[in-house]
Amino acid sequence: MGSEFSCQYAVSACVLMLGQYAQYHILIIIADGQVTNQRATAAAIVEASKYPLSIIIVGVGDGPWDVMEKFDDELPERRFDNVQFVNYNEVIKRAENEEVSFATAALMEVPEQYNEIKRLGLLEPPVLPQNSFSGSTLYPAAPNSEASVHNRRHI
Repeated sequence: MGSEFSCQYAVSACVLMLGQYAQYHILIIIADGQVTNQRATAAAIVEASKYPLSIIIVGVGDGPWDVMEKFDDELPERRFDNVQFVNYNEVIKRAENEEVSFATAALMEVPEQYNEIKRLGLLEPPVLPQNSFSGSTLYPAAPNSEASVHNRRHI
């Protein structure tokens, strides 16, 4: 029997990172056992569906994988189906070409997820508040931008 693990932390960390950027990302989680905190992991996956993020979970141990399959298929409160679960051992067992079969199984939902992310407007750049970091010493504005001109007038 595989060890227990929690992927909620990886998903939550990605969501924190993506909260500032409207760029598409794929999070790949390699799991060797059952999820320890199903409720928190499900909540993190639902929250992640508000961002341009696809999550691929690869099960490499002996499972059990029933909860992972539920995350893939049965979280109706998500904005879109953002999870693909792949049972590595099952894919490899049936494969003529292991690499091609695994890549196909892992990435097969990505095009549909990406199209859904675009349809939902999740790739639109975030609207930064007026008092944003743009133009600060940490994140200087472009040389001829409005923030840069404004900063030069007040020096």
